[in-house]
Amino acid sequence: MKVRMQITKDPEIRFVSHLDYLRAIERGLRRTDLPVAYSEGFNPHMKFSLASALGVGVVSYAEFVEIEMAEPVSAEEAVEQLRNSLPKGIRILAADVAANNEPALMAKAALTEYEVSVPAGGQDLLDKVTNFNNAKTLIYKKPAPKRREGYKEVDIKRYLDSVEYKRENGNDVFRFEIKIFEDGSLKAVDVLTAMGIDCSMADVRRLGIYRENHGGMLRV
Repeated sequence: MKVRMQITKDPEIRFVSHLDYLRAIERGLRRTDLPVAYSEGFNPHMKFSLASALGVGVVSYAEFVEIEMAEPVSAEEAVEQLRNSLPKGIRILAADVAANNEPALMAKAALTEYEVSVPAGGQDLLDKVTNFNNAKTLIYKKPAPKRREGYKEVDIKRYLDSVEYKRENGNDVFRFEIKIFEDGSLKAVDVLTAMGIDCSMADVRRLGIYRENHGGMLRV
């Protein structure tokens, strides 16, 4: 069986790398008495994974960890034990259980929801947002250090149709949803950078990860 939990990456640990975030969860699991399953072989490791990797500097209230158990355990017991073992900055928001033959959460993820705030400048960005929403394509040279050219051209509009915008408490606030495909996805800052918006002081927050469901979307 598997225990699935919705957890956070709070502001105080936003600059922790994805690998260190995974290590923090693993150490938390080791401090519990939960019957976590291990892989076989010369170097066995705990069987757990996240639904989607998160970029450094991004806050998230929608990380989803999936933990395979060697013995049955209730979601409530798993939460009770792990909650006291995780470091500050990782909170458990919800949990449930699933069979081992259920598709992995990563395989279900189809859409991510973001909110990005940047300090408001003298320029009204409504025109840039309107132009983006009305455009059919927007080619962006995405940095790709491993490529000979140093970049990869992507059509931003393949990944999202529109961006919501408002000015609030001295910040320009953007909200949008990015699609996930088998060949990858986009970072939230890629979207705004392609629109010509300075993201050097951006506060990026992931609000949700969703899966397809009969033509609609449900939270993973």
